[in-house]
Amino acid sequence: MDNSGILEKSARNVWNLCSTRGIKLAAAESCTGGFLADSLVSIPGASSFFLGSAVCYCDEAKNGILGVPKEILDKFYAESSETCAAMLDGALRIFPNADAAIATTGFLDSSTGSKPKSLGGSVFIGTALRLSLADSSLKDFANLPVCHIKNSDFLCGAKTGVSVMPRHSEESGGFFKICAEIKLNVSAPRAFNMRAAAATALELFAFALGGL
Repeated sequence: MDNSGILEKSARNVWNLCSTRGIKLAAAESCTGGFLADSLVSIPGASSFFLGSAVCYCDEAKNGILGVPKEILDKFYAESSETCAAMLDGALRIFPNADAAIATTGFLDSSTGSKPKSLGGSVFIGTALRLSLADSSLKDFANLPVCHIKNSDFLCGAKTGVSVMPRHSEESGGFFKICAEIKLNVSAPRAFNMRAAAATALELFAFALGGL
């Protein structure tokens, strides 16, 4: 199974958007383990828009490096929209010149340890955009039925083969933040799911720039 072409296409789409609009982008990755950053820096000239990615896999890194509050990790788990939103804040703090951020966290397979089995294959992806870049309609992202959202074909899996379920939206600190949940095939190879999650996170960023 090879979906590397989908990830490459999504990365180039983000490169075009950032280059055209002068956007500086940062990321915080957990389950994608740097695949998202790798897809971007593989493009010549990526340094013109991509600032970097903090890969924080364990809870200690999420708390110590990204500043995700321990209370969130304890109450909602590291694999949640709440943690994803906090990871966006962490990326923006680490890269203060960023105009936007992307975050990923979740389970790539059915191995959830002591956490609920229902989280198997659940990955949470998020995007933060400066208010000057974001349409105010983003505040409704988590409250609208998918069928009422413009460009809902992306949410239904048309671009990456993964359906996207809105979970969180808020305005804070001069940014709009949106987070969503995707369900991956737990039988697929981990590398396949890492690429799928990274590609869908990149496409969520592109989607957010277009508003609802």
